[in-house]
Amino acid sequence: MDNRTSDNDEQQSLLEKVNKVLIEFIKNFQNNPFEYFYEEDLRASLQNLLISEINIRIDFPTKIYSKVLGTNYINSSIVKSEYPSFRRFDIAVLGYNDDADFYNQPVNVAIELKLGSHLIYSDKTAGFKSDIMKLKDYLNSHRNERFTGLAIYFCQTEIKKNDIDEWYKDLSRIISSIEVTQLNFDVNKVYALIIPAISINHIYSLHT
Repeated sequence: MDNRTSDNDEQQSLLEKVNKVLIEFIKNFQNNPFEYFYEEDLRASLQNLLISEINIRIDFPTKIYSKVLGTNYINSSIVKSEYPSFRRFDIAVLGYNDDADFYNQPVNVAIELKLGSHLIYSDKTAGFKSDIMKLKDYLNSHRNERFTGLAIYFCQTEIKKNDIDEWYKDLSRIISSIEVTQLNFDVNKVYALIIPAISINHIYSLHT
């Protein structure tokens, strides 16, 4: 087996673990959407679940902090929040590059989260569009064949498909209604998901 095949298998296994966690997390949200008061509640809960499921730690190079820390490497989970330093995704699952500092490792999976209702002041989508564009920009500007981006908008109230069609017509003309269990992610793609609170086990997927 060549290295590329091995890398692809490893990344697919990682995506399957992310997928598994997200399916259960979405189901729990739809059963009790107001358990989460702030976006940070979502992020902390999801990050902890991902750390438990993925359970991988790596010795990352410290580079500029080596003298201060007294070591050339620091052992850490590959699941981080507000990472990397120049981009700050809500949750990032890291790859590895020995030539890069701990704070600027490649990101193999990036997750951007939004929490709200469909009636938030003048921005009915709670900045969700900017999350999608942020992920697409990273995909297009970094030569990382293992990257997958997930923009997820958790809506605490009912949201209608015709409203979604109108709000996102400049980003996607194809908006699918799918079952939560149909979630499936692949590499080199950005996914946009809208999670309504009312329709249990039912979500919307935008073709980005």
